Amino acid sequence: MMALSPAKRAKPLPEAARRRKAAAWRRWLTIAVVSVVAFFLLRSIYTQWDVLARHQWSLRWDWLLSSAILVWLDFITLILLWRFILVRVGERPLPFRTAYRVWFLSNFGKYLPGKVWTVMGMVYLLNAEGYSAPPVLVSAILNQALSILSGLVLSVIVLGAQAFGGTPLWLLIAVGMLAAAVLYPPLLQKMINFGLRLVRRESIEIPLPFVTIALLFLVYLGTWIVYGGAFWLLLIGIGIHPSGSFIEIVAIFAASYLLGFLALFVPGGLGVREGALAVLAGRYLPLGLAAPVAVLSRIWLTVTELLAAIPLLWLRNRRDTT
Repeated sequence: MMALSPAKRAKPLPEAARRRKAAAWRRWLTIAVVSVVAFFLLRSIYTQWDVLARHQWSLRWDWLLSSAILVWLDFITLILLWRFILVRVGERPLPFRTAYRVWFLSNFGKYLPGKVWTVMGMVYLLNAEGYSAPPVLVSAILNQALSILSGLVLSVIVLGAQAFGGTPLWLLIAVGMLAAAVLYPPLLQKMINFGLRLVRRESIEIPLPFVTIALLFLVYLGTWIVYGGAFWLLLIGIGIHPSGSFIEIVAIFAASYLLGFLALFVPGGLGVREGALAVLAGRYLPLGLAAPVAVLSRIWLTVTELLAAIPLLWLRNRRDTT
């Protein structure tokens, strides 16, 4: 038998080295982005420290509890929406406690660099439960697409008129065309499959009719209102009464959350979401409080998410029977 020469055996090494180098660059890019945004946030808090010290902070636990309840209700709604899509696409029942466990465990993937770990986590965890990858992938992609689009539409419609003295016609047309593309299954399928071909993945099919996706879009829009409403209740709960209307605060929260989500190499949008929230909400909050409120919002929502994940400790050792 002919032995492989050292040159031939060494061929895989350069590819592995390139992958390590690319991973290192992504890691350093993530650190750089988070560090820069954190620096400006902390500097803003430091320069406004006198304002923070003079502000009369007053905790209202009933409002804070209401905020937490809204966050949890929003989580449950999002799980039910994703579960509905998966069941319709895969034509196979999915017990709610399984959906709850998989959704929360995979959702923690957002704290890793890149935005694919949540989707890949769903595929991996449900594959272990006997679900094939294609319907899980379709449900995860539809879930992300409808969530992003509904938040984008809400932000543009509400904040566009405020920021530009009337939403530009071209912007409304662009958002309308995007909405039509995502809500119309054949076009959405072509868009998704084009992206999958770029990453050398198999094509998918979307068997949901237009009416179903349009109704799902409206419900996803409602989840943003509930999630932003939790942020509004948080402000009231710490004694801050924003000058903007409820829907303006909701749209600001949605826009900042999306900006953080779309920052691909930043885990969980850390720093980017807070920076965007501080800028967008600055005109509606007392002077000097925007940056600390943005940081406090991150802490509060992270705590509520961790509390909502506590049932996983109970579900882990129980078999699904429903």
